[in-house]
Amino acid sequence: MQDFAASGKRVIPIQIDTGTAYGKPEPTSKLELAQVGKGTPMGELMRRYWHPIGMLADATETPKKVRVLGEDLILFRDKSGNPGLVYPHCAHRGASLFYGKVEEKGIRCCYHGWLFDVKGIVLSSPASPMAVKTWTKPGNLGIRCKNCTDSFGPTWGHRTRSPYCLDMNV
Repeated sequence: MQDFAASGKRVIPIQIDTGTAYGKPEPTSKLELAQVGKGTPMGELMRRYWHPIGMLADATETPKKVRVLGEDLILFRDKSGNPGLVYPHCAHRGASLFYGKVEEKGIRCCYHGWLFDVKGIVLSSPASPMAVKTWTKPGNLGIRCKNCTDSFGPTWGHRTRSPYCLDMNV
């Protein structure tokens, strides 16, 4: 191959484009401010506040998968009209509550039929053996859930069961 510099011709150096314009440095980010997953500083900060999870029409008797702050959750409304926002797996065998049946008092797991209310508490466990029912009395076991309420159109979710309710009528 011929060496162009030795032949007296002008060589134009080609710089590889790194996605920056006019020679500016590559952008940087502070991950502790950008990541909102569990255990991250910004994630813990954001979990202190109410977040819109969906519209009123989204919380229906058909469970809906939602992702909030990096967490997968199930949004539903029991037949009494209360919205529920629970973790997607049953406490018994880990079956998906996305396939659960919404009933009058909550959502029933499709695998063994455990019924959880909108607060995540087990109300009944019909498919469990009698030995399990003695130590797993209804109300003692449950799944993790989020505070959930309806206000001015959106359905709102909050990380904990705090004594502070969402009152936007002020």
